Amino acid sequence: MIARQKTSSPEDANSPVGTDSARTTTLTLITSTHKLLSELASLKTCKAAERGSRLIDSLNSSEQILLRARYQAAIAALGQTALSNTNLNTLFHTTALLVTQTLAIPCCSVWQVLSDGSTLRRVSGIHKSERLTDLLEVSVQENPWIQELLVSDILRFNSASTRISYDAEQCEQSNAEQSKAEPSGISVSIPGQVKPLGFLIAVAPVTRPFTTNDSQFLQSIAQTLAAAIERKRSEELLRTQTQILEKVTSDAALNEILESLCLLLEHQSPGSICSILKLDKATGTLRSGVAPSLPSEYVSGIEGSMIGERSGSCGTAAHRGEGVFVTDIATDPLWEKFRDFALGHNIRACWSMPFFSQTGEVLGTFALSHRVACEPTPHHLQILRTAAHLASIATERYRAAEQLRQQALYDHLTGPRFLERGFVSPAFLNTLIEEHISGRRDNRQTLWALLMLELWFRQWQDAPVTAGDVAVAG
Repeated sequence: MIARQKTSSPEDANSPVGTDSARTTTLTLITSTHKLLSELASLKTCKAAERGSRLIDSLNSSEQILLRARYQAAIAALGQTALSNTNLNTLFHTTALLVTQTLAIPCCSVWQVLSDGSTLRRVSGIHKSERLTDLLEVSVQENPWIQELLVSDILRFNSASTRISYDAEQCEQSNAEQSKAEPSGISVSIPGQVKPLGFLIAVAPVTRPFTTNDSQFLQSIAQTLAAAIERKRSEELLRTQTQILEKVTSDAALNEILESLCLLLEHQSPGSICSILKLDKATGTLRSGVAPSLPSEYVSGIEGSMIGERSGSCGTAAHRGEGVFVTDIATDPLWEKFRDFALGHNIRACWSMPFFSQTGEVLGTFALSHRVACEPTPHHLQILRTAAHLASIATERYRAAEQLRQQALYDHLTGPRFLERGFVSPAFLNTLIEEHISGRRDNRQTLWALLMLELWFRQWQDAPVTAGDVAVAG
């Protein structure tokens, strides 16, 4: 028997099974449509966000360009000021004012590293548009955190971690009523050949993120200051040479010349103490010290210092005929005999350079001393060499002029005619002359008085009386 195959009729489409299939198809189409619309909306949103992001990036880029342009203008302005004849104090003040205006902060200061390399002096500052004129000094001994400052090119800080002298404190006080936030700031080193020349410190009264652009700007400012300081140092040293040579040619007194030399060099190397000792050939000692900034008791104590090994810095330098650089008197064997005396007067380091005549004879020593242990820098060595050269010129010129004066003066006073008059004893006269020649004592007035007396006797007592003289007398 063959089975018949059942075929679908049109009426089957209206059956419940057909209705479910159509509904499923419709739902699928609706879901796909919604998904497509959602994707289209998301695409529009992404494009809008991308356009917004590009606009923000463009605005940020423009702001950065303007910021860099402002920084470059400030750096260029400072560079022009540095190249002018402006002195360093004015340049430091201009720098502090420029930084506060450019970074929109109330506090900025410039600090100089003194000659000992461990003491800082605030040479200029701006606080809320007002100039800080008082000089402040801080040292490693009093503030150990300065050591971290001295070895850091860039140091960020806040008042809780580090007190950069009084800048952070002043900013904190000025902001006390407005906010409880701690001042924050940044320190940038002013680079030198070996050690920092100083520091540029910017402080904000509230927590402020100093950006990379800010740091680069401050570093450029510091580089400009470094170049200006080095140039001014060379100019001042040349000016010192000119001033001393002018005194030499004007026949100023030797001690006056040497004292001026010490004061000028102390000004160029703040924190250092200059002194000069002259060789007394008769006794083989260093005498007649010129030390305007040393205590008189110390100057008296080094008067007549012996020349030889382990005779302090100056005695050893004169003995060796070369520079001697004692960085710590407390431990150096060259100061074993005089250690307690030097430390008792707060002298901790002493660098000495001998100066010579044209024939190579030691004439004396020039010394730079400090109140803390420290090593000389190339700048110090240049000062020592320059000072020794100038002291040599002054001393030789003085000796030559003195020899001429002696020939004019002492020939009359040491002749038999003067001694026969009996004004002074030969021993006393020889003492006056010897003291004056050696420089131990200035006996010019006494010797010139004796000379004038002798010349008067020769003119009016020893000269033969003529008829004209009798007539005038009558």
